[in-house]
Amino acid sequence: MKDYKLWKDDLKTNSVGGLIPEDKKKAKHVDLITLPKNVEGTNCFNCKWVMNKKGDIRHCDHPEVQSFVNKRMCCGKWDNPGAKRDF
Repeated sequence: MKDYKLWKDDLKTNSVGGLIPEDKKKAKHVDLITLPKNVEGTNCFNCKWVMNKKGDIRHCDHPEVQSFVNKRMCCGKWDNPGAKRDF
């Protein structure tokens, strides 16, 4: 992972406000998406893999993601200790 402070200014957003991943192949593999505007609920900021809980840009520590994210984003690796699975 690159140092956040060294390249924060290089981060780009897409047309709906999500961060454009540096590694697009990895982002596609985990289905890292930008949620539509005004969607509340599941997002990177309430996922157990996002350890840094401060700021508008955070880092996902999931081994298959390893990317900066914001609250407009979510992927197929999202999880939360309160999530219930009946399988």
